[in-house]
Amino acid sequence: MASGGYSNAAEYILHLIRQEQPRTARVESLLLAGLDSGNSLEITDDWWEQKRAYKVVS
Repeated sequence: MASGGYSNAAEYILHLIRQEQPRTARVESLLLAGLDSGNSLEITDDWWEQKRAYKVVS
């Protein structure tokens, strides 16, 4: 911590959280855009299985 310029672990943790905030905001923005993009689709375990099977074949 001292070599990174942090006086304690809490400062370092706060630094890491602040680094993630822009990425978190971007993901939230994309999720909201997806929700507003049209008709919704229920994602089930079966849906995921079909997607995974299609990906392996294609």
